[in-house]
Amino acid sequence: MKKQRFEAELVTGHKGAAVLVPFDPERVWGLPPGQVVSKVYGRRPGHLVQGTLNGRPFDGWIGNRRGKFFILVDEELREAARVRVGDIVKVEVAPRRERAGRRAAAGSRSLSKGRAADLRSVSRELRKFALALPGATEDFPWGERVAKVNGKVFVFLGGDPVPGGPMGLSVKLPESGSEALDLPFAKPTGYGLGKSGWVSANFEAGGRPPVEILVAWILESYRSIAPKGLLARLDSAER
Repeated sequence: MKKQRFEAELVTGHKGAAVLVPFDPERVWGLPPGQVVSKVYGRRPGHLVQGTLNGRPFDGWIGNRRGKFFILVDEELREAARVRVGDIVKVEVAPRRERAGRRAAAGSRSLSKGRAADLRSVSRELRKFALALPGATEDFPWGERVAKVNGKVFVFLGGDPVPGGPMGLSVKLPESGSEALDLPFAKPTGYGLGKSGWVSANFEAGGRPPVEILVAWILESYRSIAPKGLLARLDSAER
């Protein structure tokens, strides 16, 4: 996949030194964001990349904060490239694929890739993933589908999508909620649930749901609600 080259100023960002990326990686590379794990941010959506900064190789990721794309530049890379905040640096990046080692990522690989005409299939597969978690049950309060654990809802799946219709879900994201809300398809859940960390994602017909992110959100929501005994079963199955 084509490498992207650009020059940018090394700036002090929200979580440390960073360079702003002058392109949308999803549009340029045709890849939806996945779920990355960062020491600084924890779990959040992003694009894994590899490249060079002033000729020094690095593995990193492109994040999106309020519509601005960025790459964090840690102290080790800054020292290797002999740069500091305020310097103009030369960056070259390309997508990087990383083998997923957890059950959530493994499960997501078997899901639909979220093609525009396949929202019903995506919804069915997300339901299948949620109900496969230890102790998960299905219920239909208010006529809409939900998944519960220990009697408590961990994902609202709504009604089954109709041909040409939208798809949506709501999950509780105590760890990644603030970053999730930076994404254009996400918003705080209504009825006051957003104040408690619930986030809703909605996709119109023709959209491309980022399935790996949605799977990771369902898992995070489940972990925030499930009792310790079921979490132990989940962790044992993931090893």
